Amino acid sequence: ASRVAPVLLVATHPDTSRVPRTSQGNYISSQAERLLKQLTDKFGAVFELHQQVLIVDAHLSSSPGIRAIKSYLADAKQKVLQGVKKWTGFLEGVVNWLPSIRRNSANFPVVPWFTFVDLVHTNVNPLAAEEHMKELMQQLQLMGEVVYIKFQYQDLVCLQPCWLCSNVIGHLLSLDFVANARVTGCYTVDDFQVAFSECEALDVLQVLEALQICTQCDNDGELEFEFPCYNFVETLDGLWDASDPRYHDPDSCYGGVKLKSPRDTFHLIHSIFPRIQVQLRRVVQSIGDPDSDLYQWFEGSKLCSGPIEGLITLEDDREAIEIKVRGPPTSELACFYFVEELLGLIDQVLLEMSPGLPIEKHILSAEQLRLHSDLVHCWPPDQLMECILQPSCLNAKLFNPLTGNYESVLDLVGFGASEVVKLVISGDELPVTTLSTVCRQQLCRLLDPPDSLGKDWCLLAVQLGLAEKVALLDVAGSSRSRTAMLLDEWAKVKASGIGMLIQKLKDLGRDDVAEILLRSAPLYRIVPTPVQQDPPTNVSCKSCSTLS
Repeated sequence: ASRVAPVLLVATHPDTSRVPRTSQGNYISSQAERLLKQLTDKFGAVFELHQQVLIVDAHLSSSPGIRAIKSYLADAKQKVLQGVKKWTGFLEGVVNWLPSIRRNSANFPVVPWFTFVDLVHTNVNPLAAEEHMKELMQQLQLMGEVVYIKFQYQDLVCLQPCWLCSNVIGHLLSLDFVANARVTGCYTVDDFQVAFSECEALDVLQVLEALQICTQCDNDGELEFEFPCYNFVETLDGLWDASDPRYHDPDSCYGGVKLKSPRDTFHLIHSIFPRIQVQLRRVVQSIGDPDSDLYQWFEGSKLCSGPIEGLITLEDDREAIEIKVRGPPTSELACFYFVEELLGLIDQVLLEMSPGLPIEKHILSAEQLRLHSDLVHCWPPDQLMECILQPSCLNAKLFNPLTGNYESVLDLVGFGASEVVKLVISGDELPVTTLSTVCRQQLCRLLDPPDSLGKDWCLLAVQLGLAEKVALLDVAGSSRSRTAMLLDEWAKVKASGIGMLIQKLKDLGRDDVAEILLRSAPLYRIVPTPVQQDPPTNVSCKSCSTLS
């Protein structure tokens, strides 16, 4: 996208670190400047970084740092207002009317969408059509005036974003509240009213459910709300018992995946996991199948669908999400679909919460999972993709240094089911349009800058047989990435597979860029067919895995 997000770096507590000042009273820090340079070099193409780190003494409300922040925010808001299309009298009228409706609903400034539409018709313009209202909502959200919350029952409009983010979410997720929350994470309406008395409990719970912080449950006829973020129940013994007779057969099916983010973003995984647990609960409730069951505890969930079991946990000191699936003999295909549905569910959560977070898909040893080994080897995505690029593709084998044995890619990702070969398109044959936005951004960051030896997007275009497009793509003054435009052009070519792109980059001598594709490109996709047999499992999510 041509628009990049503005980012301001703010350093605090200069009084405790003895940071020197200028004659005007402003703090200066060489350490902060070095950090800014490092971030600019790494993320300059992704974010619009302010060219100065603001060092703030938060003890003084009128300090130069606080004034600089207020000035920056005012300028940023002005830029947003300039970007709002069609500043009309209707928009101005609604903006002027909002303070009065906020005063009238100060305790709970949230209304259903249809109520908001009626209020606008009554107080501002009775002739505003549906298209006008949709455009108005987009404008108000850009301006930070309201928050539009999509909900499965009815969409909501929060008229006071500060109330929602600070008074509600900020308070409920504060350390003090979490420390005194119920260890099970489950609240009845009356229990929650006692814990949060500022508003009508059921109204607030509806908003929190819409934000996917909690889930409504039926506990023996009593309405409860499950908050995974408060769940500190310890895991039970025997949840993945090796002696379970259903999976004790040597031909039982085992497989697993470990999802990892870049090293400097490990802390985000822990924050995302409760949202995954909310989504798991919603899926089980939507199925309504008595053979499906979900048990959740602190940093872990176990989902059962008939004889198939899945374990989703935080591992490696909360730095990775691990998914393990097992089933009885002859359930290979069912296990494959099951793990794909779980990956699709997690992928959807990641896209909603942190769409710019790169996630790598590491594959666990099926043999060691079957043996319940304490230490299980996992192969990184680049090794898996290198195998898929071989002529044997899914039948290629990888060496396990912990066991001294070889395991095929098909055994690792498809539980050894021969049907999987016909069900998927391998990563080398997938078109470049299947690359994630994050992967494309990484490619653009490396190939857009001119290379001293010419090994940039321009020479790549020649390698791809698109030399005649170079002049067309290199448009002076264009804010679009040249690499992004090149990939779009190459996508129109019939044989524009990811495998060929990797090979061309290696031929170009850009192994660094090829490495991005090896680690970030999808390993496979399920073949879309007009009439597809239902997955042999009772679990059904919105999409199959698009993770690499």
